[in-house]
Amino acid sequence: MIIRQMEPQELPVVAKIYVDSMKATHQGIVSEKFMESISNESTVERFKGILENSNLQSFCYVAERQDKIIGFSMGSLPDHAPQGYQGELNTLYILPHYQRIGVGKKLLHAVTNHFKQNEIRSMFLGVFKDNSSARKFYESVGGIKIGEFLDERLSKINGHDLVIAFYGWRRI
Repeated sequence: MIIRQMEPQELPVVAKIYVDSMKATHQGIVSEKFMESISNESTVERFKGILENSNLQSFCYVAERQDKIIGFSMGSLPDHAPQGYQGELNTLYILPHYQRIGVGKKLLHAVTNHFKQNEIRSMFLGVFKDNSSARKFYESVGGIKIGEFLDERLSKINGHDLVIAFYGWRRI
């Protein structure tokens, strides 16, 4: 398996992994209405906006196996972060068939290495509170729960409350 920085032309592949993984792993967490609001095209545009925003200093890594991209992680330096935290892990998604074989740890490691090389020593992320498998993963790699937030914008799309749990690493 190879972990490397994403090439710009691979953004549609990354967006498809996000959409497919969301639909496979978030059933019961988010509503059908929410799932219907997510498309490959809208995700490409959203990710492009994140990656092209020079203020965020964003980056994306992909996991590649046998010339196929099977997962990705995206990080940035957000304008607003919890006190004491600098970098943000924006997303980490892996195709369902390749989950639980170490890909997530390698993609997380790529993000933390990128931050370290740029003198960023702490990191946080947000995950749906009801996504127990993701929360367990982040806890297993040293993430400490630092708070929760009711996301009103996503809750409106979803049709019921969506709470985001924040995890952080003071030292990466």
